[in-house]
Amino acid sequence: MRQHAEAFTASGAGVITAVADVDPATLAALAELNPGARAYALADELLAGADVEPVVVALPTYLHRPVAIAALDAGKHVLCEKPPAVNAEEVAAMMDAARRRGRVLAFAAEVRKEAAPLTPPDDALAIMRLIDGLYRSAREGREIPIAPPGDSPTR
Repeated sequence: MRQHAEAFTASGAGVITAVADVDPATLAALAELNPGARAYALADELLAGADVEPVVVALPTYLHRPVAIAALDAGKHVLCEKPPAVNAEEVAAMMDAARRRGRVLAFAAEVRKEAAPLTPPDDALAIMRLIDGLYRSAREGREIPIAPPGDSPTR
């Protein structure tokens, strides 16, 4: 979670308004890294915040599905770290929740620093642009078409 917070803060893309962690030491470190952010010991408390828009789910994999669905049901957009869930059925449940609520659900795969600078391949840049476009569309209230699993428009 710390890496997500540091990268987001460094990007200048927005402000982290709230952080949550059940471990008090981790929560204190996240709060220190994000001055002014409210700190919660429970995800449910964070999700109740009206000013929290997108939520990053950076938890052990077995918790991705329940927390992502709770966030989607609370009307939040969700960026979930990889792997998205423990099996395909859980991913489908997450996608169904996003579809029902009209929220964006995206899965992230971060690239760690390497000895030599890396240039993302064109497909990675396209995915990043797609996620950005989906988020912007959702914020502007535009409908986001989500294809059911196995129904790719590129086939």
